Amino acid sequence: FETLQTEVTYDVIDILSTPSSINETISVINARKLYASCIDEETIEKNDVNEILSLIDREFGGWPILQESIWNESKFDLIDLLVTLSQYNSFPLFNVVT
Repeated sequence: FETLQTEVTYDVIDILSTPSSINETISVINARKLYASCIDEETIEKNDVNEILSLIDREFGGWPILQESIWNESKFDLIDLLVTLSQYNSFPLFNVVT
């Protein structure tokens, strides 16, 4: 079974590593883009933590521990933050079980 899994993994890597063709579905095209971004070590190293910090600033209003001098507590809204986090399927204070 392990040999079959290894073969499938290599087949998927081969598929994701080849250029897109005209007849492909959007899901395959997006999978290729995601795979390419994951193996692009040079860009990952270059961006370092800046990409995630930018996302935290843009989407969540910053991270107070990193912004001591510029963070404004009066502009913080816990409800807005929790709604935004829920859109990322992240529930830091509670868990919703269905």
